[in-house]
Amino acid sequence: MSDGLMQLLDPDAIVLGSDASTNEEIIRILAGRLERLGYVKSSYADAVVRRELTIPTGLPLERSDNVAVPHTDP
Repeated sequence: MSDGLMQLLDPDAIVLGSDASTNEEIIRILAGRLERLGYVKSSYADAVVRRELTIPTGLPLERSDNVAVPHTDP
């Protein structure tokens, strides 16, 4: 990753190699991590799951691994 991008990201907030088997499961894993780090409220996971039902944010890479940047409306 670019050094500039890494200055903006908290390495403790990144989850690699998850065993999650559904979109909702990984969203909840990530949201739990962000909540423990103090970045989001406890309502974040439910808000992201609701938003994903209408506008998914996953980025298919046409590989066995994919990328997602789950977020919700303010």
